Amino acid sequence: ALLNEEVASEYDIPEEQLLIPLETLTVEQPLIGTKANSAGTSVLNEPFHAYRFDLPDMTTTVNGVAEPYGRTFESYLGTTQGLSYAAYYGFDEGEVIFDTGRGELGNLLILGNSYDNALLRPLASHFGRTHAVDLRYFESDLGRKFDFDAYILENHIDTVLLIGDNSYFSGDLFMMGG
Repeated sequence: ALLNEEVASEYDIPEEQLLIPLETLTVEQPLIGTKANSAGTSVLNEPFHAYRFDLPDMTTTVNGVAEPYGRTFESYLGTTQGLSYAAYYGFDEGEVIFDTGRGELGNLLILGNSYDNALLRPLASHFGRTHAVDLRYFESDLGRKFDFDAYILENHIDTVLLIGDNSYFSGDLFMMGG
């Protein structure tokens, strides 16, 4: 299925195929997330699900260094060693940049916390460059304060997306300058 043509033309969005998982990996070994662990509960656990998509090639830069982010679907087949949400989807970092080389699609800035990690690659597949910024780690990982206006201009950001929980967006950290 294609993106609705009326919506695509109204917002000047190129039509692209919707991402449908090609394969799902479900590991029944209970996975207890960091927030559940920090709350001291083992009741909140669930099977781990990973999805393989047909995504375009993209390079990643983590805190200014060109390096992989997260694990590949194939690396988990047949094993549960090192299984965690963060190890698979990517750890929380101040800045991760995904570059598909498709500049005509524009650039996306995602301001979020760990809730966005599983969505980053699929979202990035629809943009030229996607900048994922976690304000909790940006200053310590990159050695400078985050300035929203300057970041938008420097990186030619066309679209901004917020992904996270209420405590992240209502806290002092999110009240950034600029």
